[in-house]
Amino acid sequence: MAHEVILPQLGETMNEGTIVRWLVKEGDRVQKGDPLFQFESDKAVLDVEAPAGGQVLKLLVPQGARVPVLQVVALIGEPGEALPACPQARQAVESPLTPALSPTEERVEARLPAPEPLRGGGEGQSEPPPSPPWGEGRGEGQSDGLQPPPSPPWGEGRGEGQSDGLQTSPTPTARPSRIFASPRARRAAAERGLDLRQVQGSGPSGRIIEADVLAFAAAQPRATPLARKVAAEAGIGLSGVAASGPGGRITRADVDRGRGAVSAPAVSAPAVSAPPVSAPAVSAPASPRHAIAAEGADTAPLQMGGQVVPLAGVRARIAERMAASARETARVTLTTEVDATRLVEARTRLKAAYAAELGFDIGYNDLLIAICAHALREHPALNSRLEGDSIHLLDEVHVGLAVDTERGLLVPVVRHADRLRLAEIARALRELVARARQGRSGPDELKGGTFTITNLGAYGIDAFTPIINLPECAILGVGRIAPRPAVVDGQLAVRQRLWLSLTFDHRLVDGAPAARFLQRIAQLVEEPYLLLA
Repeated sequence: MAHEVILPQLGETMNEGTIVRWLVKEGDRVQKGDPLFQFESDKAVLDVEAPAGGQVLKLLVPQGARVPVLQVVALIGEPGEALPACPQARQAVESPLTPALSPTEERVEARLPAPEPLRGGGEGQSEPPPSPPWGEGRGEGQSDGLQPPPSPPWGEGRGEGQSDGLQTSPTPTARPSRIFASPRARRAAAERGLDLRQVQGSGPSGRIIEADVLAFAAAQPRATPLARKVAAEAGIGLSGVAASGPGGRITRADVDRGRGAVSAPAVSAPAVSAPPVSAPAVSAPASPRHAIAAEGADTAPLQMGGQVVPLAGVRARIAERMAASARETARVTLTTEVDATRLVEARTRLKAAYAAELGFDIGYNDLLIAICAHALREHPALNSRLEGDSIHLLDEVHVGLAVDTERGLLVPVVRHADRLRLAEIARALRELVARARQGRSGPDELKGGTFTITNLGAYGIDAFTPIINLPECAILGVGRIAPRPAVVDGQLAVRQRLWLSLTFDHRLVDGAPAARFLQRIAQLVEEPYLLLA
């Protein structure tokens, strides 16, 4: 029997990947372990090897396609061998109008009785197509017959927004009942109070993924939760409501005014004298927004020229993690300016000392990782994370460095940095950064950090407020080293000055311990020989 090649799942957060390049073609002979294709996850571009030897019988997914994890993408066997049924792969490639299910959703769908077709002949309804002869779409426990069993009385298997039964006839504008969305997309929509029926999916076969929900949420007008609830109950689109709240937020009062504008007779509206906010004017609307409110339509925003870039892959992962950090942490940023003159001198000497051994120059990031690892060992409260209702003080010190790549921000991690010599840190960091920028980081190289450093000094930045890299407790922002006037021993002198910005989670640590930690880092920057103590 032919062997199935699947898209692997690298970690719990990965739910889909993109086939970047096929390294083989149909008919090629391969051995077990030969690379078959490259795929892009939300962190890196990786190779997938052949699970068995044989001939490549079928490539089920084209290059550039985004497919759910664990989906069959190719078949390997012997010439003339019968091909097994691959419903997921066929749905993703051959039936673009049929949403592809994640492995979890497919297992659930396979055990649910198929619902009866909706009656009423409304627009958008259609009779379900007959099952194909190879049983595509059926799973364990499903009937082989063409007549689907009736829906269970408790409504199991209904999608979001569906009715409780068949007693209510659908309206002529009824949408298809099943909403295809990943579990993470459903969770993101629930957290933000969004209706998935309004979100346009960009996943395989139109499936809604988390990036679609985040992009839809970012495009929505700012409004209070109560305003959203009242608007939804009244059937009023927030895009047509004028905002009067703080920061341009739509309030309950704004929605009530918009509802009054919709319900009031158009002919009774004063054409000139009414205030622009509340006037349901017909003859002389104050602005396009009020015209929309008068019509009561939730129309699309004004189309602007430019390029539309999907929020997917690494960018979607960054958006998710940054938003989660800003939403969940009680972040505080401490800043201090330190004298880095001796750090600059130490680096100059170390470059010469390690040139022959390493073949490259020791960098400031190498020194900063060594400094932070030393300080974290002395201040364990900053080397911690929140786990449920407990604070976990970690034994290991793994320091990550934020790296700018073509695919977005990645954070490779130098493991056990407190146990490594400076040369070992430098060598490990060079290799990790090179693989990250090439998109070839291993699945374990971008996770497991206990502290992060982000350095914007190369861009002329002095100080900034970095965002904590969850689930870590703190992150150090590093600015540029620049000559500035300073008072040394009562005399004015030019010194190499450096700004440091420590953002920490006040849920895990208080201001004083965080300040002492930053003081220790500053001391090690000003007196780097203390690393030998």
